[in-house]
Amino acid sequence: MADVAISYAHSDAELARTLAAALGRRGASVWIDAPDETDEAVGEAGIPVGQSHWSVIEAEFAVASVIAVLDTPEWHASEYCQREYGLCTELGKAVRYVAADGIERAADDILATLAAHGDALSAHARLASRVLGAKEQPSAVQKVISHLTAGDADVVLAAPDSPAAVTPVVRGVIERELAFTRDARRTLRRSSRGALAFLGVAAVIAVVLWGLAARFSAEANASEASARAQALANDARLATDTVVAVAIAAEAVELDPTSANEAALMAALTRDARLRSIDLPTDTYLGAAWAGEEPIVLVYTMDAITTVHTTTGEVGARVAVELPIRPGTLQSGPDGTSAVYITHDGDLAWIDLATGRNPIAMQGPVSALALTEAGEVVWASSGDLAIRIAAYPEGGTVPPVHSVSVLPSIVRAVDVDGDAVAALGDDGVVRLLRVGGGTLTIESEARVSDRSGSSSGGYRNTVTICGDQVAGAYSPNTIRGTAFEWTPGAAGGPQTQPASRISGPVCTPVGALTAGITAGALSTFDGARSISDAPDLYWRIAARDPRHARVAYVSPTPSRLIVGHAAALPMETKIGPAATVIPLDERTLYIDDTNTMRDVDTKEPLGALGDVYPALQTTSILGCDALVGALDGIFHVGCEGGVTRVVDAEELSSEAGKFLGLRAGGDGEHFVLTQNASVTLLDRDGSVDSVTEVLGLRGDALAEADISADGSTVWIITVMGDVYRVDRSSGQLAPNQEPMVTVTAGNSNMVAALADGDVVVSSSDGRVLRISRDGEIRAAGRLGFAPDAIFVSDDEVVLSSVVEGSAVLHATDLAVIDSVEQGFLLGTDAAGNRLGVTRFNAGDDEGTVQLGPASLLVLPVQTEAQ
Repeated sequence: MADVAISYAHSDAELARTLAAALGRRGASVWIDAPDETDEAVGEAGIPVGQSHWSVIEAEFAVASVIAVLDTPEWHASEYCQREYGLCTELGKAVRYVAADGIERAADDILATLAAHGDALSAHARLASRVLGAKEQPSAVQKVISHLTAGDADVVLAAPDSPAAVTPVVRGVIERELAFTRDARRTLRRSSRGALAFLGVAAVIAVVLWGLAARFSAEANASEASARAQALANDARLATDTVVAVAIAAEAVELDPTSANEAALMAALTRDARLRSIDLPTDTYLGAAWAGEEPIVLVYTMDAITTVHTTTGEVGARVAVELPIRPGTLQSGPDGTSAVYITHDGDLAWIDLATGRNPIAMQGPVSALALTEAGEVVWASSGDLAIRIAAYPEGGTVPPVHSVSVLPSIVRAVDVDGDAVAALGDDGVVRLLRVGGGTLTIESEARVSDRSGSSSGGYRNTVTICGDQVAGAYSPNTIRGTAFEWTPGAAGGPQTQPASRISGPVCTPVGALTAGITAGALSTFDGARSISDAPDLYWRIAARDPRHARVAYVSPTPSRLIVGHAAALPMETKIGPAATVIPLDERTLYIDDTNTMRDVDTKEPLGALGDVYPALQTTSILGCDALVGALDGIFHVGCEGGVTRVVDAEELSSEAGKFLGLRAGGDGEHFVLTQNASVTLLDRDGSVDSVTEVLGLRGDALAEADISADGSTVWIITVMGDVYRVDRSSGQLAPNQEPMVTVTAGNSNMVAALADGDVVVSSSDGRVLRISRDGEIRAAGRLGFAPDAIFVSDDEVVLSSVVEGSAVLHATDLAVIDSVEQGFLLGTDAAGNRLGVTRFNAGDDEGTVQLGPASLLVLPVQTEAQ
């Protein structure tokens, strides 16, 4: 079993031998598939005669503690090397990348890794070897002895910071070990019971065996709890039901309160706070309705109703109905234990959800139905064109009517809010009525369509009162009709637009939101704002709410109920073509496709930038001050508006001054400008505070820099992956200074300082490290993409990519707690919401980028269950 196995392209064989020799001089045993070599530092290397080349590589890679990859273009181009890398990924091996000009430093790093994690890596290697059957399986006696001390499964599970990963195939071996643990424990207990039959020495042996069994049992239970907790945390990340995700993540923390499990709980709570998603039994749901004051939603198909408690996420039993339900007409009773609806024959039916009793409450023809917040039932009759109001028909019999009005046409949709009643008629007219004195009086009306004709209610015709607006859709005889939004009493009449079948609107602080039944997110009438929800939802049918204040919608495909906090919805606001968005403390600005800065809400122009579009990743913000970087200058922007150029294009175009990066400093007081040969600290207004020269990088180049929270240190990362700590008072990087740590080479390497003095390093291969001031690697993580920008706070690290999306990591252990598939996160606002932007380039015209539409994302964050 070698300490290190080397993966390399055979054109790099000389480099591989150099690396092996360097590791050998430091006392590490090395395996390398070079059978012709006799270098003593390499040890017994090569492929034994008569054995399969790949089988030997599999076996040796499995039992090695660390895999050293010679990171060269030839290695990346080699299919065989990629096969080796795939094996390492499958087994979760600790992989260290070695640059051609950094062999000595890499050897030191690998030895430090072996010293810090040797026991865990060796245990992991033995487990990996059992995956492949690369080594002889231990005997039962050896297994018992191993488990009585510290079994491999115990060691690996007790080392969450180990660079080796517990992949599914390794977990399978662990689970087999734990199963053996249980069997061995039973064997020891049976042996000890038998030993009690002996006298003298036999009794002593029995006592010892019982003690060992008890110790063994405790260790096995702890290992099982840890493994179970890790499995639960993974399940929580994958669960689509956010209530279930929170519950199982909380169970994982209770079993094993590691930082990784706590991060899984935080991620589940955030998803649940943003939009609660409750999985439903698969069915063809036609609609949903809120109960009066209760946190209950009834979801229904044509022939059944299911009760969902939105606080607990509990889904009740399916209650069959005798009389089929007309789509879009069911209304929940005030306490959620009964419901009324229009049948397919046009009658008004009542159902007791506890007993299933389902009588006709009133003969039709009934054309529209609604419930008031107080629980009264409002219905329209197509026989006499009347609207009537009565108490709720508890028990199945409609009480006497107390208000009535006759309208000029059949009412196909009706809604009630307080004393206001909105009615949409077959004549294409929407009317607002007031209740009083036993009658309903028409207060205002507006035509939303010139077409008229008989039609059903449900999806084709909907109306909702939302504050001072009335919104809905009118579709006579056809599926395609007219969507409308009307403010009674306002000049100009209703706004209308062609629309296919749409969901009845839901009321939110930004107005009424509607969606097409089979496409599109819930959005405002003008489409400017929409709820940012799960991309796999195909249908969104709004739940009718007599309070006009709660947000819920049901999706048959997939079958889910989505529930949101009306005051804290994840919203997406369209802002048109934009190069970047600037969320300051007091207002949010953006730069459009003419390089003009505007206010997101008012679209007011506030100033112009240069000729080159700025980039999202070079927009840096400190409270009410921001610097926006482009190749033709750096511009200052403040909350009061206005644009000031603070760095000229000439200063960014020279070889030494070439613009590489711009970020908000870790001290919260400076911006950090990274150029080819220097790091410049800029004050909030963009004026120069100090310059740190970076010379003598020996063929390397700067990638990015940041300043420590206390302002004493400048942290630097280079293109070759070297991380340096520079004393700010010295004003320069010392000649021949050794790096604190080295990561994978790449132009997108980044560094960001944390408040406690540590730094977070992101490398071009998606790896993320937390490093102490002394160069100790405190935590490691890996993303599925290479980020373009990194933003940090006291407890979070945000990594964003213009193309790939964003991830939010827990600052302590770098576990992922949130992610956005399509969106560039910029940080948080004053209320703690995550802010981001989606932007899609429309292509280029003769080499000039054409900016596509952008939207501002506001994503609520909450750390307690709803």
